[in-house]
Amino acid sequence: MAQVAYTLYIDDKPAAPELIDVIQRLEVEDHADMADMVRLSVAISIKDGCGSWNVVDQSIFQRLSKLRVNVNVGSGKTEPLIEAYVIETNADFANQPGQSILNVVAMEPTVPLLKRKETE
Repeated sequence: MAQVAYTLYIDDKPAAPELIDVIQRLEVEDHADMADMVRLSVAISIKDGCGSWNVVDQSIFQRLSKLRVNVNVGSGKTEPLIEAYVIETNADFANQPGQSILNVVAMEPTVPLLKRKETE
């Protein structure tokens, strides 16, 4: 089976390796009649000194931040998969280490723009 690799860009910059390491799930939904979506589940934890949370307090996934996912299958050419904008984030905090998650949802803008009615 061919190896599949992805690259995540946030506002046109490659995501830091430290962020890639804590992404637990990356889903891309491809729809014919609705906007395509990206959903990320990111492990979050308290930083050294217990003063803040990684990822959450760094404001990496701000509202309307642009996310782009490129994929590479085997030795083939890298292909763009989706470009979307963050529309929602929420955190599920747990009292057990390693179980707190930041959920990120991003939507591509094409379909909502196409469905807008022209007003004159």
